[in-house]
Amino acid sequence: MKKRTKVLIGILIVISIIAIVCLALFLKIMLIVSNSTVVGVEDNRIVRTAVEKVCEQEYKLDDVILKNLNLEEIDKSNVKVGDYIYLFIENDYTYYYCENTNYYSKVLEINDDNIKVAIPDWQFYSFNAEDANIKDDNGNKIDISDLKLGDDIQIISILPDSIPDIAEIFEGYPSKSIYNVKNVKIKETNESLKENFENRDMIAIKKAIIVGVNKNSLCVIDSENNELLYEVYFSDEGNIGFEPGQEILIYFNGKSLIGGMNGINYLGSVGKIEITGNEYNELVTADVLKKFYTNFDNVDVSIDNLTTEEITTTVTDDNYIKYNFTNNFALQKNIAIKPSKPAIQTEPTDNMVLGAYTGDEWQELTKVSDSDLKNVVNIEQLDENTTRISCNWKDVYESLGSGEYRFFMEGTDEKEKISIRFTVNDNGKISDVNISKGY
Repeated sequence: MKKRTKVLIGILIVISIIAIVCLALFLKIMLIVSNSTVVGVEDNRIVRTAVEKVCEQEYKLDDVILKNLNLEEIDKSNVKVGDYIYLFIENDYTYYYCENTNYYSKVLEINDDNIKVAIPDWQFYSFNAEDANIKDDNGNKIDISDLKLGDDIQIISILPDSIPDIAEIFEGYPSKSIYNVKNVKIKETNESLKENFENRDMIAIKKAIIVGVNKNSLCVIDSENNELLYEVYFSDEGNIGFEPGQEILIYFNGKSLIGGMNGINYLGSVGKIEITGNEYNELVTADVLKKFYTNFDNVDVSIDNLTTEEITTTVTDDNYIKYNFTNNFALQKNIAIKPSKPAIQTEPTDNMVLGAYTGDEWQELTKVSDSDLKNVVNIEQLDENTTRISCNWKDVYESLGSGEYRFFMEGTDEKEKISIRFTVNDNGKISDVNISKGY
């Protein structure tokens, strides 16, 4: 019996060792070890971390402007490897930097044609630490709230079977998620990263003109390019006396986020805003003001009458600066081939097109007279915000037959468009009316 017991024990030991080895191999594949530095804790649950890095970029000297730390333009003969300068990037072909912006940079290489620089950058991460085992640098277990800015940590997590496709932005930077965190161990305090992180919103400087002042933000236009429009949130200093027309310097993290339909983007986290001048700038034109203060969300379009020969609409515009619809109108028909679907599957014939539809294809209707559609449009201003627009196109295009049509009302700007799409049935009845604004 003793011999048999020893054999059984030996077998169990061998099985245990094999199981441990298999588990270890499995965990080796699944375990992820990451190192980063704590930069914040939210709701005693979400831990934010960062890795400080630099982005090395090479530019042709003809495509950038070299400036000293006072933002004064300097010649390349006054620049040597190791110098810290501001690099003015007018056009960013990497789609990474903000155009017409000065970036604090370290010179890595420079010759007659090119300059290579290192620009400060960050990579952010976040994870849920509710179920994690967190220990300090002495190995003692601590709470999530005990993690502080500058703690270098080692994160052990398990890679999930499938990673959700989630994009997150933190302070204007893309933030990566770490899933299934099991252990967190503090290694030491990173004083260098702690200091640099506190200055992360001073990496870049942009010159701009204030177009408008909101409760918590500014509407600005780039000082040198009126095609670049931004909304800029105040720094911690708040409103320091901002007024439209002032020239300002915006210190920010160098990131620009894509904005809405009017071409207004958002600058990333702002560290400081300085007022440098008070002269109203000629760049602030009526068209620029309209992009900030005019939005199709404030426009309502109703159809009073729609037949195969005419249309009457009422446009209510509650914008502070209103759209200006002219008598530029168009009437088009959708001539795209629609796919046929027979009741019983058969071989295609010359009269049947299967799966050929690739999208709408609009074509202006053929005129039956020399009359201009503008001449049969009537625009009536009912009050400050309300306009009635009517058009009888019978003498220009005749009555519409069956098909799908759209009627365009066009403004002074190419984006100021209202499109009314509708279908005429075989019996001449109107159906499927759809109104679109702003394209």
